[in-house]
Amino acid sequence: MAQTSSRRPGPFLPLAAEIRQAILCQFDDVATLESASAADCSLGAAFSGSPSIVLARVLHNAIPSELLPEAQALQASYNLDSKSRTVERVTKIVDAFVRREPADFTKWALPEARYVSGLAPVVEFFIDDFASLACSRRRNTTATVAPISSSERCRIARAFYRFEIYCNLFRPYRRVSLDAETQRELFIRQFAPWETEQLCCVYDYLVEKITPAYNDIAEHDIQWGEFSVPFDAGHHNAEECYDHAVSLGLSSIHQAVTAMTYEERYEVLSKHFGFGDDFLLETLWQCRSMEEYGRPLSDYDEVTKHALIAPPALDDPDPGPRDIWYWVHAENSSEEFIYSERHRYLRRRGYVMWDISRLRQEWKLLDGHYADPPDEALEPLDNRPELTPNLEEMYDSWKRRSKIYAAGGRGWWSKDDESKVVYPTRTDADVRREVQREPLPDTWQPFIEFQKTFSLSQRLESLKVNQEKESEM
Repeated sequence: MAQTSSRRPGPFLPLAAEIRQAILCQFDDVATLESASAADCSLGAAFSGSPSIVLARVLHNAIPSELLPEAQALQASYNLDSKSRTVERVTKIVDAFVRREPADFTKWALPEARYVSGLAPVVEFFIDDFASLACSRRRNTTATVAPISSSERCRIARAFYRFEIYCNLFRPYRRVSLDAETQRELFIRQFAPWETEQLCCVYDYLVEKITPAYNDIAEHDIQWGEFSVPFDAGHHNAEECYDHAVSLGLSSIHQAVTAMTYEERYEVLSKHFGFGDDFLLETLWQCRSMEEYGRPLSDYDEVTKHALIAPPALDDPDPGPRDIWYWVHAENSSEEFIYSERHRYLRRRGYVMWDISRLRQEWKLLDGHYADPPDEALEPLDNRPELTPNLEEMYDSWKRRSKIYAAGGRGWWSKDDESKVVYPTRTDADVRREVQREPLPDTWQPFIEFQKTFSLSQRLESLKVNQEKESEM
C-alpha cells in the first residue's frame, strides 16, 4: 500500500502572495530569508516569485544607509580572481567607491547578497572588540569611558569594510598579483592620510588578533614545521606571514580567532596558507613618502598641503580624525604620515577613530604639542603572546618536525608530546621513505622558495661563525 504524505500545508499558504512576500521582507539577514524559504514551501514560492524585490528589502534592513557604498564595493569586488582582477577593473571599482555610489540591490545575485549580509555580524563583532580593546589602552586611566557614539561606530565599521574591500581587490595570488606600488596608486592615494590611518588601525588590530591562532599552528603542525613557518614574531619574515594570513578576509579571521580547538584553527588557516610580499603591509611601507623629506607638516603652506595631502573621500561631519592626525603629525615629515612605527601606540588606541569630544574630554589630547610617550608607557600595552625564548628553539623544532615529515608523519606535534603524530598505515621504515610529498597550493611556493634561499644563507653564516670560533681557539 502506498504511503500517504504526512506533510501538512504550511500556515502561510492561505495568505496572498503579496502578504507572504511582505513577511519575508521583514527579515534582516539573507541566511534567515533562505532558511524560512526552505522550511515553508509557500514562503519559498513567494520568494521565487519576486526574488529581487524581497532580497533588496532584506539587504536594506541588514545594512545601514551610510554603509551602502561599502556594500556596493564589496559586491563589485566579490567575484574578482587572478584572471579578472585587472588594473582597469580595480580602478573602476575604487572610483565608484570614492564617489560613494550607493548599492542597487535589485541587481545583486543571491551569492553576493549572502556574502555581504553574512559579513555584517562579523563586522559588528570586530567593532565591539576593537573599541573595547582600544579604549582599555588609554593613558588617562581615571577618566570614565563613554559608550562609542553612532558616528564612531560608523567610522570603525567603514574602516573594517574598507579592509575587506582591499582584501577582495588585492589578495595575493601566485600567478597574478598587483604589486605594492600599484596598490598604493589605485587605492591608498584615493584617501586622506587620516582615513588611511584608520585602515592601519584595523590592520594592526587584525594582525594582533590572528597571531595567537597562527602561531599555534606554526608551532605544532608537522607540515608547517617542514616548511619552516615561523611562530615567533622576532623572526625576520613573521610579519609577512601574518600579513598573508589577514589577507584571507574578515570572515576567515573571525573563524580563526573564535575557534575553540586546534583543529578548527587549522581548518581555517592551513588550507589557505601562503606567503607573499605584495599585500597591505608592503603597500603601507611604500606609503612612507620621501617627498618633502625632512620638512615638518607645520611648515607646509596651503599649496604644499593641497599637493601632498589627499582630501577625504568619506563624509565625516566630526573633525576629530582630521584634527588628531594634524596634531600628532605637526612636527613629522611626510615619510611618517602613514603607518609610522613611532605611532604604533596611537594606532593601537584607534586614535583616528574617535569624535573630537572624546579626544578632548576623555583622552585629554589636542592641547599643546604632541609628544611621543616614553618607552616604559608602551611596554605594558604589548600583550602579544609570549615569544619563544630564542630563535634556536624554533630552528630545532623545524629540524625535528622535518625528520618526522620525511618519515610520513603528519598532524600535531610538540617537543614533549609526539603521541598525536599520525603515520601511514604501514609504518616500516622502507614504506616511510617511499612517502612522497603531497602537492601544495600555489600560495605556498613563494614562501618555500624564500625559505630555501634563507636556509642557504643561514648555513653559510653558521659556517662562518664556526670558522671564526675555531680560529680563536
